[in-house]
Amino acid sequence: MAVCRKLSNYIMYLFVNHPTMLPLNASSEATLAKVALLPAEGKQVFRVDPSEEALEEMVDMWTRLLVYSAGKSQGPMHAAALACGGELITFVWMLMVKAGLGDSQAKRILIANSAGGGTNLKEAYAFYFAP
Repeated sequence: MAVCRKLSNYIMYLFVNHPTMLPLNASSEATLAKVALLPAEGKQVFRVDPSEEALEEMVDMWTRLLVYSAGKSQGPMHAAALACGGELITFVWMLMVKAGLGDSQAKRILIANSAGGGTNLKEAYAFYFAP
């Protein structure tokens, strides 16, 4: 139950505080306004204690949603997030880029200083994000 709640809360946190990191087709404010207009009796549906099997399914669903969102998000947003410590979705995105998964258009570019004889060369990389 704890893992399911944490993933659910994290996705809601992203939805409210960092909606640009999620693949949304409407503004988060409009969607939140629609949710706020739900009748009070409709909220009782979510207070039922789910079975273990249902919880496992929900954890899988939240995990798939996080991975899907990371794969659809844009690299420059994650670079900006890393400057502030990063988000879980940013680290999922980095793992996906490393594995070549998702919709990331990142290209790894080798940066090396050829001046100086090349005897003490170290490899460094940058990412290029196509517009």
